[in-house]
Amino acid sequence: DAASVLALHSVREAPRLSLRRRVIETEISKSHLQRIFKQNRILPFKPKFRHTLEEGDEAKRLNFCLEMGNRVLNDVRFHKRILFSDESTFSTNIVVSSQHCRAVSYTNGIIGPYFFKENLNRNTYLEMLQHFLTDKLDELPLSYRTRMFFQQDGCPAHHAVTVRNWLNSEFNEHWIGSDGPILWPPRSPDLTKLDFYVWGRLKQIVYREPLENDEEQLKTRIQNAVKSLSIEEIRNSFNEFRARIEICAEKGGALFE
Repeated sequence: DAASVLALHSVREAPRLSLRRRVIETEISKSHLQRIFKQNRILPFKPKFRHTLEEGDEAKRLNFCLEMGNRVLNDVRFHKRILFSDESTFSTNIVVSSQHCRAVSYTNGIIGPYFFKENLNRNTYLEMLQHFLTDKLDELPLSYRTRMFFQQDGCPAHHAVTVRNWLNSEFNEHWIGSDGPILWPPRSPDLTKLDFYVWGRLKQIVYREPLENDEEQLKTRIQNAVKSLSIEEIRNSFNEFRARIEICAEKGGALFE
């Protein structure tokens, strides 16, 4: 049934998620999840964190949050001009037919999804930037585009020299990344709105009804889910980003969830 598909997909995407948190993210009752886990011989557990930091990460997170906070103080709309980008995997079931897609979120909507035909690497990522993203950015008002900041995380494909050269050419000093003019802190999915809100929300919608083992149906579901997100909830997620950098700074860069 639909609940089983969603629960099993949730386990694949986040195997270390606590049962309590999985109940919240999937909107499936605790007792129903426990039955699904028992039927599929899955043993739930409760880790301390969904992700961990390495030595030096807290200082990098703190520096990033302080810089973001200062920029927002000087320009209250700064965080709303960040184009957050990220990849996620959607599957028709727990083992086969996956779709790797990318989305870019900005204050008035989401650019994408873009579906990778091959595994993500520096070449497929650069192709997406040069063709898909460039075309979509051309549709935005010039006044917005010239002031926006592009964000990407520390995925290995993002580190390529060709990728960084393209970003420098396209955005000049207006991009955020692990090797960018503004340094994105490693192991910080809790600070990007696509990770802490958008992907989870989209997957709730996509897996609300049972899926056949059909990639085209999966793509259509994802596209329709993106279209269903309201401008209000996307804008609210930008406010959540601002709140998160403030909390992270107060915690000295430590994890806070």
